[in-house]
Amino acid sequence: MKAMTLTKNETAWLDAYRRELAAMRPAPVERMVIYGSKARGDAGPESDLDVLLVVKNKAATRKRALRWIGYLLAADSDVVPSILAYTHDEWESRKRSRSPFRRAVESRRSRPRQLPLPRGAHTTLGSGAHAASTLADLRPLRRRRDHVGDSRGARLGRRSSDGCAAGSERY
Repeated sequence: MKAMTLTKNETAWLDAYRRELAAMRPAPVERMVIYGSKARGDAGPESDLDVLLVVKNKAATRKRALRWIGYLLAADSDVVPSILAYTHDEWESRKRSRSPFRRAVESRRSRPRQLPLPRGAHTTLGSGAHAASTLADLRPLRRRRDHVGDSRGARLGRRSSDGCAAGSERY
């Protein structure tokens, strides 16, 4: 079996993203999983970094902001993350419905890697910024369509009729 292959920039981005998520109070993220070609070890030069967040049900309204933090951290690097966020109940619903996506993420062939979130980490966006102010800073950016998005299509500003970025799915 091949080992997970991450570049130095991807590792640095993941560390910064994990610190940001861990610094938020109350902590919204239950699990962070790397899956897909990077986790399997067969990524090519154009492969993105697939990240799955399972958040607490109480944090359902924060899913978009949690993804935005990751995209903002990647904006000035060559890291191309693809971040999906589900609440605990949504993720369990995928299990009950035998979702092909959930089965693919959790299969041995896909080699998912659950990453621990650091405890007592401090935020890295801005100097001494709190997670609450980080989220407040994100609100105006959500209205823009030409932002760093959650898929290659979203970065180009393309949206589907249901408001999802092109290439992403809504269950």
